[in-house]
Amino acid sequence: MRRRERRTSRLRRAWWRVLFETVAAVLVLWLGLRALLTGRWHELAPRRLRRSRQRLHQTQRTFLDWIVTERPYHAIRLYGPRRATQTIAHALEFLRQHDPEAWQLIQQHLSFIVVTRRRIRGAWVFPGRLAGLCFVGQPFVKEMAHSYLAAALAHEAYHRKLRLDYHRGWRRYVAPVPPEVYSGERGEKKCLTYQCRVLERLGIPPRVVKRYQRQMLTSRWWEG
Repeated sequence: MRRRERRTSRLRRAWWRVLFETVAAVLVLWLGLRALLTGRWHELAPRRLRRSRQRLHQTQRTFLDWIVTERPYHAIRLYGPRRATQTIAHALEFLRQHDPEAWQLIQQHLSFIVVTRRRIRGAWVFPGRLAGLCFVGQPFVKEMAHSYLAAALAHEAYHRKLRLDYHRGWRRYVAPVPPEVYSGERGEKKCLTYQCRVLERLGIPPRVVKRYQRQMLTSRWWEG
């Protein structure tokens, strides 16, 4: 199974590499035609062409490292650097073994987890009703232990649960979900309370969890 996944990953990378090389060739051809039509021959200087090709190759490496790298974990798709997605997979496995309820919540409400290079000190879930898309900052993945990382993902899954629970029944035909139901101070406090319950079930001492909850409430991160 692993051999098949590695072969599929290599084929996918080779396909994208061929695509980028084709784009590079088209770029050089387009620069040549534009220089021929406009008389701007200085744009065909070897230094400018080399710089354009280096930028394209840098974009190619970034794309292959951050987008093409895909790690399926049960029904959840993980996207990002290999080491980061492996860390998230280990955190989810730890959660699955020690808190099946929170693991089931994540399976129901998160379909894609993307590790981003944005300087965010945590995670946030896409607010769309049918998205199930969660973004996690790479520094957060590197610094957090598996228990705190898993609880943070459960926190984001609980956001979507609050939104979808409100939208059940007759409300789905009446009006959009008010933001304060699943976000803002009211929604974040509910999700933080659930996150702290998950931490306790994962073996974190209650006094440590209470101190963590007080620190988070004092920071009022939802206002940032």
